[in-house]
Amino acid sequence: MKHEFEKNMRIMTDLLIYCHELGAADYHIDMGRESDGYHCCIACRLAGIPDKVLSELERALNIPRQKEIEQNFWGLSGEVATDTELTLVGMMIDEATVTYENDSLVIRCMRSVGG
Repeated sequence: MKHEFEKNMRIMTDLLIYCHELGAADYHIDMGRESDGYHCCIACRLAGIPDKVLSELERALNIPRQKEIEQNFWGLSGEVATDTELTLVGMMIDEATVTYENDSLVIRCMRSVGG
């Protein structure tokens, strides 16, 4: 698709904003193309994140992908990453994993080629 890179960057931006709003520091970002799609990974230092926040993050990112909303993603996504914003990110990706140990939050996302 014409704007795949821009969509991937917007996904990363929304995830970074979310982490920043939680009080994260020392961000490490990885994004790349694989044979079957695009991957992104954000790792950051974040002390004391509650289990409820982690489960809500994982739930929001792992809702089923909804390709039909991709054209509207630009207008729906805003400047502050709320639960609703994370749900939109979840609709744009195929798979996400969230891990948290030793004050390190890692969010990995996969988005398949072709939408």
